[in-house]
Amino acid sequence: PLPTPQPTANPTCDDDQQRLLVQIKTYKNSGQAKFSLKRRSAKDKFKIIISYKLEKKTVYEIDVCVNTQMDCYQVQLIDSGKARAWNGSIKMYADDVRIYKGLFKEGGKRKKKIGQCTME
Repeated sequence: PLPTPQPTANPTCDDDQQRLLVQIKTYKNSGQAKFSLKRRSAKDKFKIIISYKLEKKTVYEIDVCVNTQMDCYQVQLIDSGKARAWNGSIKMYADDVRIYKGLFKEGGKRKKKIGQCTME
Protein backbone atom coordinates (compact mmCIF):
# COMPACT_ATOMS: atom_id res chain seq x y z
CA PRO A 1 0.00 0.00 0.00
CA LEU A 2 1.01 3.59 -0.63
CA PRO A 3 2.05 5.70 2.37
CA THR A 4 -0.53 8.09 3.82
CA PRO A 5 0.12 11.63 2.54
CA GLN A 6 1.23 14.17 5.12
CA PRO A 7 -0.96 17.21 5.78
CA THR A 8 -0.15 20.08 3.47
CA ALA A 9 1.58 23.14 4.89
CA ASN A 10 -0.04 26.55 4.84
CA PRO A 11 0.08 27.97 1.32
CA THR A 12 2.50 30.80 0.66
CA CYS A 13 0.37 33.60 -0.75
CA ASP A 14 1.52 36.47 -2.95
CA ASP A 15 1.60 39.96 -1.43
CA ASP A 16 -1.76 40.85 -3.01
CA GLN A 17 -3.46 37.66 -1.73
CA GLN A 18 -4.98 36.53 1.53
CA ARG A 19 -5.00 33.04 2.99
CA LEU A 20 -8.52 31.59 3.14
CA LEU A 21 -8.96 28.58 5.41
CA VAL A 22 -12.31 26.79 5.37
CA GLN A 23 -12.87 24.12 8.02
CA ILE A 24 -15.86 21.82 7.53
CA LYS A 25 -16.95 19.09 9.90
CA THR A 26 -19.60 16.61 8.83
CA TYR A 27 -21.53 14.53 11.33
CA LYS A 28 -22.83 10.98 11.22
CA ASN A 29 -26.17 12.05 9.73
CA SER A 30 -24.65 14.02 6.87
CA GLY A 31 -26.29 13.37 3.51
CA GLN A 32 -24.85 13.75 0.03
CA ALA A 33 -23.09 17.07 0.60
CA LYS A 34 -20.71 19.02 -1.67
CA PHE A 35 -18.42 21.98 -1.04
CA SER A 36 -17.33 24.47 -3.68
CA LEU A 37 -15.29 27.65 -3.79
CA LYS A 38 -16.16 29.91 -6.73
CA ARG A 39 -14.72 33.14 -8.11
CA ARG A 40 -16.81 35.64 -10.04
CA SER A 41 -15.64 36.12 -13.63
CA ALA A 42 -15.61 39.30 -15.69
CA LYS A 43 -18.99 38.18 -17.11
CA ASP A 44 -20.53 38.21 -13.59
CA LYS A 45 -20.73 34.41 -13.50
CA PHE A 46 -19.24 32.34 -10.69
CA LYS A 47 -16.67 29.76 -11.83
CA ILE A 48 -15.74 26.81 -9.62
CA ILE A 49 -12.15 26.90 -8.39
CA ILE A 50 -12.35 23.98 -5.93
CA SER A 51 -15.05 21.36 -5.41
CA TYR A 52 -15.29 18.38 -3.04
CA LYS A 53 -17.84 15.72 -2.19
CA LEU A 54 -18.12 15.57 1.59
CA GLU A 55 -18.24 12.23 3.38
CA LYS A 56 -20.01 11.85 6.71
CA LYS A 57 -18.07 11.98 9.99
CA THR A 58 -15.09 13.76 8.41
CA VAL A 59 -13.17 16.98 9.05
CA TYR A 60 -12.02 18.94 6.00
CA GLU A 61 -9.54 21.83 5.84
CA ILE A 62 -9.43 23.73 2.57
CA ASP A 63 -6.50 26.16 2.60
CA VAL A 64 -6.11 28.44 -0.44
CA CYS A 65 -4.82 31.88 -1.48
CA VAL A 66 -7.41 34.37 -2.72
CA ASN A 67 -7.37 38.04 -3.72
CA THR A 68 -10.34 39.51 -1.83
CA GLN A 69 -9.22 43.06 -2.68
CA MET A 70 -9.86 42.46 -6.40
CA ASP A 71 -12.25 39.49 -6.70
CA CYS A 72 -15.54 38.20 -5.32
CA TYR A 73 -15.61 34.62 -3.98
CA GLN A 74 -18.47 32.39 -2.96
CA VAL A 75 -18.23 29.44 -0.59
CA GLN A 76 -21.13 27.07 -1.11
CA LEU A 77 -22.35 23.93 0.66
CA ILE A 78 -25.07 21.89 -1.02
CA ASP A 79 -26.99 18.88 0.28
CA SER A 80 -28.26 16.98 -2.73
CA GLY A 81 -29.57 14.01 -0.73
CA LYS A 82 -33.28 13.17 -0.90
CA ALA A 83 -33.60 13.34 2.88
CA ARG A 84 -31.99 16.81 2.88
CA ALA A 85 -30.59 16.07 6.31
CA TRP A 86 -27.11 17.56 6.05
CA ASN A 87 -25.55 18.10 9.44
CA GLY A 88 -22.24 19.76 10.10
CA SER A 89 -20.35 22.91 10.93
CA ILE A 90 -18.23 25.37 8.99
CA LYS A 91 -15.64 27.95 10.01
CA MET A 92 -13.88 30.36 7.68
CA TYR A 93 -10.68 32.30 8.36
CA ALA A 94 -9.05 35.08 6.33
CA ASP A 95 -5.37 35.47 7.27
CA ASP A 96 -6.05 33.58 10.55
CA VAL A 97 -8.98 35.85 11.57
CA ARG A 98 -12.33 34.04 11.83
CA ILE A 99 -14.83 35.63 9.45
CA TYR A 100 -17.66 33.08 9.61
CA LYS A 101 -18.93 30.28 11.82
CA GLY A 102 -22.10 28.27 11.44
CA LEU A 103 -23.88 25.03 12.24
CA PHE A 104 -26.07 23.35 9.67
CA LYS A 105 -28.99 21.22 10.78
CA GLU A 106 -31.09 21.18 7.62
CA GLY A 107 -30.48 20.40 3.98
CA GLY A 108 -30.50 22.71 1.00
CA LYS A 109 -27.85 25.31 0.12
CA ARG A 110 -25.64 27.53 2.23
CA LYS A 111 -23.68 30.36 0.60
CA LYS A 112 -21.20 32.89 1.93
CA LYS A 113 -19.60 35.60 -0.23
CA ILE A 114 -16.30 37.30 0.56
CA GLY A 115 -14.22 39.93 -1.17
CA GLN A 116 -15.39 42.54 -3.67
CA CYS A 117 -18.99 41.36 -4.03
CA THR A 118 -20.89 44.65 -4.18
CA MET A 119 -22.29 44.02 -7.68
CA GLU A 120 -25.16 41.56 -7.28
